[in-house]
Amino acid sequence: MNLDNTHFGGEVKKFFDLPIFNRVRCSDPITSYEAADAAKDLATKHLSIIVIEEIAQEVEKMQGFGKDTIDSLTVYIRKMKQ
Repeated sequence: MNLDNTHFGGEVKKFFDLPIFNRVRCSDPITSYEAADAAKDLATKHLSIIVIEEIAQEVEKMQGFGKDTIDSLTVYIRKMKQ
């Protein structure tokens, strides 16, 4: 999964002609490359956690439902972060 392709349709590479979020240098040891590969999906997961929390906060502001209903819904939404 490439963040540029996933989130920007490849536009970052086209604009800068550089890979997005280059995490290691050519001179780094192989362990740095392995660590960077292991961390590829962290940015996407972090973004989804932020979005889920923002949704929960907006639901808390909703009117038209009882407080217990809103609280239950926000608990359910926040469990999606796990």
